[in-house]
Amino acid sequence: MLCRSVILAALAFAIGADSAVAEIRTRQDAKGTVYEVDGIVANPTDCHPYPIQGRVVGRKFTGNEVKLDSITLEQKDGTRDIVNVDSPPANLSMADLGFVTSGMQRLSKVGRVMHGRAFACGAAGRVSYLDEIR
Repeated sequence: MLCRSVILAALAFAIGADSAVAEIRTRQDAKGTVYEVDGIVANPTDCHPYPIQGRVVGRKFTGNEVKLDSITLEQKDGTRDIVNVDSPPANLSMADLGFVTSGMQRLSKVGRVMHGRAFACGAAGRVSYLDEIR
């Protein structure tokens, strides 16, 4: 019986830890239009946050053409940066997934000036992941 309790406790901890890591949030106006998506990076271990802004000049989608894969931002001086986008957490409800997906698509429309936060990860922080978009 003790072994079963330990296994259940470990399982409950693992489930709780997983759901605590993936805390993606959206903010909406009175009409329900998403104007901010935050907490996109599920586990920013060994990454460093930094603010981002720039004009969206390109977007790449996954094979289903709905989920955003990366965004290309152009700065005022003409330089461009690619920011990768993580997949939404698997534990999101379908309603929340819809808000996140439509919000990400609207907020990353080509031509729009985007503001937010990214995480620089990997060797020398060469890979950027979008964490907040507004």
